[in-house]
This record gives sequence, C-alpha cells and structure tokens, in this order.
Amino acid sequence: MRKKWFQLLGTIIIAVSLTGCGNILTESSFDSEKEEDDFYTVNMVIIGKEQRDEARIETAMNKILEKEVGARIDIICLPFSTYSQQLQIMMAGNEKLDLVPVMRENAMGYISGGQIRELSGLIDSYGNNIKAVLEKDMVKVSSVGEFVYGVPIEREYFLDTAIMMRKDLVEKYNIDTSNIHSLEDCEDAFRIIQKNEPKMKILLGNKDTGLFGNILYGVDMMLDGYGVLENGGQSTNVVNLYECDQFVNLVKTAHDFYEKGYVDKEILTSTDTISTVMQAGNGFAYLSSWKPSVEAEQTAVMGRDMIAVKIQDCDAFNSSDLVSWLSWGIAENSENPEKAMQVLDCLYNNEELVNLLDWGQKDVDYRVIDEDNGIIAYPEGMDAVTTGYHLSQYWELPMKYDHYIWEGYSREDMDEERKLDKTVMSSNAVGFMYNFSELTDEITALNDIKRAYLPLIVSGVADPEKILPEFNQKLYEAGLQKVMDEKQRQFNEWYTGRSVS
Repeated sequence: MRKKWFQLLGTIIIAVSLTGCGNILTESSFDSEKEEDDFYTVNMVIIGKEQRDEARIETAMNKILEKEVGARIDIICLPFSTYSQQLQIMMAGNEKLDLVPVMRENAMGYISGGQIRELSGLIDSYGNNIKAVLEKDMVKVSSVGEFVYGVPIEREYFLDTAIMMRKDLVEKYNIDTSNIHSLEDCEDAFRIIQKNEPKMKILLGNKDTGLFGNILYGVDMMLDGYGVLENGGQSTNVVNLYECDQFVNLVKTAHDFYEKGYVDKEILTSTDTISTVMQAGNGFAYLSSWKPSVEAEQTAVMGRDMIAVKIQDCDAFNSSDLVSWLSWGIAENSENPEKAMQVLDCLYNNEELVNLLDWGQKDVDYRVIDEDNGIIAYPEGMDAVTTGYHLSQYWELPMKYDHYIWEGYSREDMDEERKLDKTVMSSNAVGFMYNFSELTDEITALNDIKRAYLPLIVSGVADPEKILPEFNQKLYEAGLQKVMDEKQRQFNEWYTGRSVS
C-alpha cells in the first residue's frame, strides 16, 4: 500500500483513499486473490492531526474495502490551520487526489478553477447508501446552479444559540438561569461574577469574530453575509445584515457590556483562545451554537463543567450554510471517480469502517464501555498521548449518528439532534448557493472593509451609534447593493424554479 507523502517547496502533495460500500458492486464482484496493484487506492484528505499508527488503520480498513468495493484507502491528514492552503496547492497540481473535504466558502473557487468534479451522475449511479441516509432534499444540496460539487455530511443542520457558563460558578453564586432568554438577560449573572470574581474575564470572544461569530443574528447568511434572509430564513427578501434590527440591537448590547467591564478589554489584541482562557480558569462565559450535546462537547473542550442556556430570539432553523457547510467532493485529479464515489458511499453505511477511520481498532485504540448505546473510551491506562490512533473527527465524517460515540456524550443527545434536523423550520435558502464569479472585485473590496470594521463592532469596543453608519456607507460605496441585487436575482430564479418543480 502506498503511503502518503508530503513535498513542501511551493507544492504539497497529499493522497487519500476511501472506498464506498458496494450496493452497486457485490462482494462476489472481486477476486480475493487480486494482486495489490489491481486495487485502486482512493486518496482521501482528512482535516485533522496525523496519526502515528495510520498505516495499521488503513490496513484494517482495506480488508473491508477490498471485499466490498475492490479498492483501498490512503488517508492524508492536514491540520485545520493550514489545510485550505495545502489542499488548494494539491488540487491545482497534477497529483492524484480523490476524496476531498469541500468547505462551502471554498466551493466556488474549486468550481471556477476546474478542480472538482460534478457529482450528480455519480451519486445517481453509486450513491444508494447516501440517498438512504440523507433526506431527499439534502442529497444534492451542495451545488451551484446545476453543478453538484459535493455530498453533505450527516450532522446537525439547525442553527440555535446558547450562552455557555461555568457550572461551578453558577452554582456557587446561585445564579438563576431560568430567566435568561437573550443576551441582554445575562447582565444580572455578569454583574454577580464581576462583583465576586473581580479578576475573572466574564464574556469571552476573539479578535476576529468578536462575541458572536455568525450564530446570534437569526438570519440565513447566504454564504458571506452580503445580503441575508431574516427571521431564520423565512423571508425571501435579501437585505443588509448590518442594518437589520437584530444585528443593531446585539451590537448595542455588546458595547454596553464592554463599557461596563463585562467584555475583556483586550479582546482585540489578545491571542488567547476562548478554550485557553477557560482551561486556565480565568473565564466565565462565551457564546456558542446550541445542540443537545453542546454541554458534553464544551465540557470536554474547556476542561471544566459547562452549562448551556439558549438565547436566540427566533426558533432554531436549518440554514443554507449549515446544511452544506462541509461536503465531500471528488477532485478533478481523481483517476477513478467511480471508485472514489463507491468508497464514499460505503462511509455512509458501514459502521465498522467509520469507527476504524474515526476511533481506530477496538481494544487497541479504544474500549466499549456501554455496548447498548455504543459509547467508548480509551483502553485502561491509555490516553490521547499514548494511543496510536485517535482521529476523533466525527464532525467531518459522512456518518455521525450511527457509529460509536465517545464517553461524555449520550446516545439520547445524538437521537435528539437527528430528530431536530428533520423537524425544525428550514430557511427558504436551503440548497441555494449564489455564483459570485462576476462580482470578485466587489467581494474583495467588501472583505477588506469588513476586516477593518467588523471586529470593532461585534466585540463591543466601538460605539455602534457612531461606527455603523460609516461602516454601512463604505460597504455601499464598495458595491454592496450590486452584490445584494445579484444575489436577489439569482435567489428569485432559483426559488421560483424550486417551487415549480
């Protein structure tokens, strides 16, 4: 089996292999006596930390893949901090590449550069498991016009928001969370912490996305925020986010909290992440997207028990950005896209294969502590340092809900997330992706303005009464209205076509 290689000299070559569980090709289709070179190796790029015993896991996965679809896999891990740049270099070159993670914001660049394949026909021919796992409307939702660029992963598609607070401090000071329904409602809790823990950083954020990210606006961002749909995407009118009442009220609250000392005065200069501050015991609260498993997830990340209180004004909703936030595509450089799709399809069905990819081998890299609920933990005496394989990247793998889950999470939470995916309201823009290839100059100018102004606004540092009018004026001067008009035109055309069909 060929192992992955890296060349760093302006070129980074990465190869990954996954092979889809054959409901098109049967087990008898393949000769168990085939020579190694007779099996196509699917190169699969994973966003994650390279694993010491990766070869051992590939060998175990290949026993399944050779039998099921007559292929092998080569896993190539790229760190989250640099994967986008590395993957772009790889796809722009001539290196053999098969399955690749496609973030929504990168899709147009890959399409216009001719770097990924259109998948509609491959899904129809080899995607039986994909079509069984995903809702019908979701199978080909990762598309621009008629170009299907990826297969969305099974994950939580809904958007809701919570304030995360340290459980020990909430209990210590008897903070009543039952009356917290909005960011403004958090002030009493912040005041208590400020009085009793004067050295504590109360409401945390970061220098780039401030306090909110994109999680508390109650809008469908429609990819880039330059024109959004309000009220959880229930509107059909594309409007300027930065003039929406929800946004204006939030940043006014943020500035008020900053002036009162609830927001870290060094939010725009500190390089510490939220997790760094929380793990050191120096922070109290921060905003997070909400899902049933968020307390378990954030407790594991922050190294201390956290509680979540939902604070989003509108009901939870499926947004266009979350549904196709990450999809699995096939690179134009693939030498056998049919085999790549078969491997991908297998990952939407074969629990053993996905468990190997995510967690490693049973009783070697993990042990089962609750068979009925599929909960696992490290083997006795082992941890993240000593185990040879612990990818733990369930958030990007095709099948989230039906393989093992790590201790601290509950099967009930997973089942509730799957239920919410199918029952919350959906934005009118789910499945819509606008083509901005003719707007690159405007988008570049808007991005420059946003980078200069938005951190000051969403961190609470700047007074929105003074800075918002200037910010919006510069956006319009840079072409915001032109972008919104084109987005509205494309959306109207797409939405009308969807209604007719």
